Amino acid sequence: MIVALALILVTTVSGAWDEETVRGIAVAQEKMRSALHAGNVEALADNYADDCRLFSPLKPVCDTREELVKQMQYAIDLGLYDFDVTRDELIGSGDHVIEIGRVVFTNRAGEQYAPVRYMTVWKKDGGRWRIWRDMTTS
Repeated sequence: MIVALALILVTTVSGAWDEETVRGIAVAQEKMRSALHAGNVEALADNYADDCRLFSPLKPVCDTREELVKQMQYAIDLGLYDFDVTRDELIGSGDHVIEIGRVVFTNRAGEQYAPVRYMTVWKKDGGRWRIWRDMTTS
């Protein structure tokens, strides 16, 4: 869950990815960043598909909207405020793509948390990109 929040600023390793998909994901990530800065749990959760599933060290499986909102609130309560994402891979095309990378979270003072690796499946849902599956490691 925490990593999914981090998918906002993207540093690409290769320019070979579909630019339209990259732009669409960037828009979704910017919405997530704004929601995180505002501490708006519902706006954060809105960036996830209704049938999303999260897999993280915090909770083995999160697959209901109620659990998702609780995880988002937990991240905010931990002090997460911003993040920097490094995308290593973007795989797939069409309405589902897989993003693999690394993220570093920071608090309001700019202090960094330990880096995290992630794999996120993005789903184009109603014309916009939303997180469908998200897996993080510590």
